[in-house]
Amino acid sequence: MLRKKISKACQECRARKVRCDGLNPCSPCQQRNTACLFRERARVRRGTTDSPSDQKLEQQPGDELAVVELQNPERQRHQPSDVYKDVHKSVSARQRSPSGSVELYYGPTSDFSLLQHLYHTLYLSSACEHDRNQQEEVGQGLDFFRVRHIFFGQSAMQSAAGTAGPVHRSLPPPHIAHTLLNQFLATHYNIVPFFPKTRYDLLLKALYTTEQGTTHFSEVQQYICIMAMATAAANTEHFELGTGLAEYVEGQRSKMQACMAVADCQEVYAMYNLEYAQSNIAYMIIGDTSRKAFAAGLHRQQQNHLNDDDSLETMERQHTFSSLYFMEIWISFYLGRPSMLEYFNTSQAPRPQDIFLSALIQFATVMMKIVHQVYRPQAAPSVLWSCAMAVGKDMDALRARARTDFGLELDAPRSSDPRGMRPVVLITLYNFMTFLLFRPFVIIRGKVQTDISKQPGHQPAPELPPWLNNACVNCLNAARTIIRYICEIAADDPLLRELRFNCFYLENCLFLLLYDMASNPENRTVNSPLVHQGLQFLTRMRPGDPVCSSIATIRRILHHMNLDVGAEELTLPHAPHPLHAPVSSSSNVPQLQPSSQLEELTDPIPRYPRGSSAWAEQPQQALDPRLGASDDFQFDLDLSAADFNVDITAIDWDTFFSYVPS
Repeated sequence: MLRKKISKACQECRARKVRCDGLNPCSPCQQRNTACLFRERARVRRGTTDSPSDQKLEQQPGDELAVVELQNPERQRHQPSDVYKDVHKSVSARQRSPSGSVELYYGPTSDFSLLQHLYHTLYLSSACEHDRNQQEEVGQGLDFFRVRHIFFGQSAMQSAAGTAGPVHRSLPPPHIAHTLLNQFLATHYNIVPFFPKTRYDLLLKALYTTEQGTTHFSEVQQYICIMAMATAAANTEHFELGTGLAEYVEGQRSKMQACMAVADCQEVYAMYNLEYAQSNIAYMIIGDTSRKAFAAGLHRQQQNHLNDDDSLETMERQHTFSSLYFMEIWISFYLGRPSMLEYFNTSQAPRPQDIFLSALIQFATVMMKIVHQVYRPQAAPSVLWSCAMAVGKDMDALRARARTDFGLELDAPRSSDPRGMRPVVLITLYNFMTFLLFRPFVIIRGKVQTDISKQPGHQPAPELPPWLNNACVNCLNAARTIIRYICEIAADDPLLRELRFNCFYLENCLFLLLYDMASNPENRTVNSPLVHQGLQFLTRMRPGDPVCSSIATIRRILHHMNLDVGAEELTLPHAPHPLHAPVSSSSNVPQLQPSSQLEELTDPIPRYPRGSSAWAEQPQQALDPRLGASDDFQFDLDLSAADFNVDITAIDWDTFFSYVPS
């Protein structure tokens, strides 16, 4: 029996999910003896499509975006409800904003997150109190420091506008190609050693062979050699040449057939994008490569070795997987992005024969523990402190392995330690992991100190708990170790001085010191020398991003804090390349001293003595009744936007100021 279609149902039938006949009153309501009420008009659902104004906004300069935002009433009518304002804690622009046409995702471990804390502390804390339910991205907002293109890449329209026709292969002169390849083998090759070094020499000869059919190497393997030269060119005066080589290989990607060599080529391409300050592209490339590699079964072990060729192929397969696993987690970790390999069990994966790759896999596993135990849970800060100390056992294992296998003291590098790419990677990576493990507590202490400074002067300021200060000391020690090691020890090697990923480590540490100075002005005399030392090192690197953007951001913050930006050279956009235009000895800029300066500098921040560990059990401290918060001292502190997930409802401030870790 066909039923007549009605325009709308009554509210009672809608709630009970029964069919309504459209009468007034309807039959179901008459049978149930309930009130039969209809809406005045039927609800019309409209699709969530972007208005043309969204596309127009992306073409406007950053300074004019806020004006367009306020003058467009159509966008204001479609603003999301206030209920959903605080849903995305690590998503910067999923809501409509001046940059709303691009998904700007940054997680709590990224230095972009730290920049936002700096922005709020320096430029918003002194302003009038604002409502959290109101949009804060007025004006330049997230791109206040002009670094969005480094973390998130260019917009789709800018990328399309910059795309030209097909790029033809234009190899550099043989002597330059040989120099670039040797530089790659001395540096980046240690992270992606899926080919023996001797094969790269053969690949280079094959590239310059004019006769067809005279080489047994595939085109993909030759592309790997080209990408190796392009990656090494980022640290030299031939960086524009490297851009052309990479564009040629990228244009040939659609012609590549799926094989393990393609995964190798994509790994080197991701490393190239990291060196050229295109971390967002590197993240997408390494993620896509990981998914395809796992779908092809790269993570499965092969145990049947019929001959030497099979054994060599198995070793290359192991090294490819190990490099891919480390790079995917490493890039996701320092960008604050989700990793697709975080739940993968490495016990079933093939173990690399290279001892350095094996150590990197162990580092990657600890990175995931830091994310899961410190940055993911919602708990009181004291509970997260206990979680951080639990991760310390794994950090101790990393220190012990580095001491045994490489003869390195990761937390206290010495001038007598071995030099080279591998020590630089291990030392900077270990201290950067320690830095990120304790960085949330520095953010918490900064917010507490800012809130205390706003209290009336007649109220006594409570002392911070010792465990919070210890966590901040650990973080600041790691930051200072990275700055001194890169500026004094690693700078002695011209091959390592220009590595761009060192700039990401360095700027992250400098931003934290600036945040510590902004939240506690008493630390300015302690942190200023290191900030200027790191700033001086950046001016000696090759011009280009992320170096120039970091210098401009640091100088802008120092100007806002009414601090000296350094000597005359530091006011320039960038310094000359150190290998071709060295700084004159008569300049007022203090020269970088040898590594002996590491012991000569005064260290005001308490450090653990050599041989001990930051993860050692802390002695029990007697409770001081003054540590308890007074009854009339109330905190109105927003920690939901802190550097990790803090459950504000789980914090008992009396316990917070008197907690002693067991």
